[in-house]
Amino acid sequence: MLDESRILEIARVAANHRGYAVYDDYNEALRLEICQEGWLEPTHVGWFLFTIKHALIQAGWRFEKHRPARFYPPSSL
Repeated sequence: MLDESRILEIARVAANHRGYAVYDDYNEALRLEICQEGWLEPTHVGWFLFTIKHALIQAGWRFEKHRPARFYPPSSL
């Protein structure tokens, strides 16, 4: 299941690579949840993005509206 720790792990890897995370960084993890785990319906993925955003903001990540939206890590990373 794509829980808070996995959400943060994916974001950290992306931020180490380019300095920020975007929703597209979660594509592979969400695909696995839909196809293999089966707990996430494809039609609910859009709503699950709110869960990702909430987890990152709660962990201190900064959200900025861009195309695509970006999440910047807290300075402690």
